[in-house]
Amino acid sequence: MTSFRSHTDYDLENMEELQRVMGKTLTRKQSLRKRTVFLSWGAVCLAIGMYLAVQKNSVILALACCAVGCLLFGSGLFFYQVTGWTAFRAMGGNLGGSDFTLDKNGILAVRQKAGTRFLYTDCAYLMETENNFYFVASDGQGLMIDKHHLRGGTADELRAWLEEKSGKTTLWVGKGKAPNQG
Repeated sequence: MTSFRSHTDYDLENMEELQRVMGKTLTRKQSLRKRTVFLSWGAVCLAIGMYLAVQKNSVILALACCAVGCLLFGSGLFFYQVTGWTAFRAMGGNLGGSDFTLDKNGILAVRQKAGTRFLYTDCAYLMETENNFYFVASDGQGLMIDKHHLRGGTADELRAWLEEKSGKTTLWVGKGKAPNQG
């Protein structure tokens, strides 16, 4: 019987990737709306700051508007990094991670001595990046399974296993081209 194991740390890099993956797939409209709001308000504040500097000669107020504009515009431009950092901070920094055991029936996820079982049949989405597999259940809960800490087989073998057990095809959501998938 095949059994895969992995450990995922919830470090800043993984949190940024998680925000990018979910923001470009499952929460695409909400992420686009939020990015647009940040970019738009940032541009408006920068324009007001420039107007105040040129037309009204109000340096302090112009600098304040430009600073706020730069913060908002930067938040829109680097949206996934900012939301990843925010999520990382909300978790209190890296609080360790989760251990995953994949057996014939499902995935056991253990974090801080508490375990939850996810059945393969509950899989709604199966995604992959350069570093992780994402198993998203139909109730919205998800798992980020780190490829670099994988034991019991290769990433290709785990992809095939997850696809067979869940009946889903893996969607490549990483940067660049997908690896050769069989």
